[in-house]
Amino acid sequence: MKKFLSVCLAFALMLSVGLVASGNGVMAKEQAKPGIGTQAIDITGVWRGNDGGLYYIRQVGNTVWWSGMSNNGVGTNWTNVFRGQLNGDSVAGTWADVPRGAVMGYGSLSFTVFYTATGMQLKRTSVSGGFGGSLWYR
Repeated sequence: MKKFLSVCLAFALMLSVGLVASGNGVMAKEQAKPGIGTQAIDITGVWRGNDGGLYYIRQVGNTVWWSGMSNNGVGTNWTNVFRGQLNGDSVAGTWADVPRGAVMGYGSLSFTVFYTATGMQLKRTSVSGGFGGSLWYR
């Protein structure tokens, strides 16, 4: 019985902390990770975009690089590269298509790193040059 009460109390405490943290009594679907400004972000890895592309991202310090390829990584429709700078939870940089694919665009791109119940995601905040992707997850 003591263990049951301890578990109930712990759950109630976690729930109340979540409600207070959300500010309006409802947990936000998207939110910055607590301490994101002080905790190191590492987005290195393989990411899937809502444009059907596969993105190989490498972060070295505050510099972010990627190679993105259409058709789940085949790259025959488009293949692009990106270089940007991480500042807090935002990344801003430039992208360009390369001749692996048929598309030859270029421009600027900014996105934010955020966390959901399913994990870290990247969300486009600004773009130029016709870049298609706007959300990435791993």
